[in-house]
Amino acid sequence: MFENKSIFASRTFWGAAVAILATVANFFGVTFSPADQAEAINLIGQALDKVTQLVAIGASAYAIYGRVVAKKKIGR
Repeated sequence: MFENKSIFASRTFWGAAVAILATVANFFGVTFSPADQAEAINLIGQALDKVTQLVAIGASAYAIYGRVVAKKKIGR
């Protein structure tokens, strides 16, 4: 458990954020069950996974593009 990750990749962070939003919504008369909150956390996690994959694809494509259009060879 010594690996680092972004705060936005943390399910604990999103769980706390959803709990805060549910509490604020409840203050205004809107209620969310614990099951609704858990589903929201799962959906956020799935969306973050997809965003991470898209960023990796974009970065890889940009690296290939950069190598194709480069004017100099790689080396010493």
